[in-house]
Amino acid sequence: MITTSIGEITLTDLAEIQTIQAKSKLPESGGYVQPTIGFLKGVAQYMENVLLKKVTVTQALQVWYTASIYQSHLGELEKLKSDVACWYGVNPFALTTRELASLHANLPRIKAQQRIERGDYDQTCVKTAYDIWMVAYDDETKALAARAAAAKMKSQSPTGM
Repeated sequence: MITTSIGEITLTDLAEIQTIQAKSKLPESGGYVQPTIGFLKGVAQYMENVLLKKVTVTQALQVWYTASIYQSHLGELEKLKSDVACWYGVNPFALTTRELASLHANLPRIKAQQRIERGDYDQTCVKTAYDIWMVAYDDETKALAARAAAAKMKSQSPTGM
């Protein structure tokens, strides 16, 4: 539920606003939906029926914008849950949003560690070796050692490149 200046908006309301939006075939510009007056009047009418009080077009714009941001955040949250479930093998629904975000923030480190374990990077590229070891272990000594090993490997390769 979202609390706005005009009242409480439920997930059902959000779904209905999305339906109104889909039916309105709103124009897009630069990847952003451009709400029209007709669409906003439709949202205002819907909200008036739900809230049983007058809703202006400006308030409808605010509700639509808030609903859009909320839906976007829900989508991001679902991506977090999916990534965490895949990489950590845990039930993401048992975690708080903060725990999900923390685990998700650590994914680049885990992915880099797995790439190192598999040898899945150009081990003769000094920049790549240094970067991946820094991401994986956040340890300058290890990263410098990896860079030195890459330089040595590169110099010993038949082409020297």
